Amino acid sequence: AGGEHHVGRLGAAVDQPAEDQPAELKPAADLALRATGDRARFVSVGHSFGGAAALGVAEESCGIPFCTTLGYSLPDEVKAASLFGTNNKSPLFGSSASMDNQIPVQLVQGTVDGVALPADAETSYTKLENGPKQIVRVAGANHYGITDTQNPAGADPDASVQPISQAASIATSARWAAKFLKAQLGDGAAADYVYSTGDAADPGVTVTSAR
Repeated sequence: AGGEHHVGRLGAAVDQPAEDQPAELKPAADLALRATGDRARFVSVGHSFGGAAALGVAEESCGIPFCTTLGYSLPDEVKAASLFGTNNKSPLFGSSASMDNQIPVQLVQGTVDGVALPADAETSYTKLENGPKQIVRVAGANHYGITDTQNPAGADPDASVQPISQAASIATSARWAAKFLKAQLGDGAAADYVYSTGDAADPGVTVTSAR
């Protein structure tokens, strides 16, 4: 999001993601094939362009380049989304439209992201019309603070150097994503962390939420 040529990832996880572990971004189709009748709760995770696609999923809209039609029906099984380095700023019009999100959405944003700019994530957060919603600002993380390596092959590089370690940015981002998604699936301890105690306990983030 926020540019024209970014490699993004969109995936889904079944039931609750493991605490403090990065959600594995497996293709949603593969997960759906593996799902069984008693695994009826999905959450969405996305990065960059994949996160932008997931925002469309969240508000039941879809268009080029993600879909060939404008219509999309959100499956009842999809319960929440956590998206890193993501915004809905239009590269064509330079503005962000309001989003009638039908599921809880968390934006995880690196403060030194030079690709999907922090200001655009802040605007997108305000454009989410429905709660629960949350924006987590990860101090010192850039656009690739959630990937295995900085500036992975095939992606537009982020010229903004990340001052914190890759391990630290991944751990912080994954922790907040996992706890937010667990909270939306009914985990009371996770909800207490993401809405009450986590911001003060974690010096690497600042958090804004609406429920």
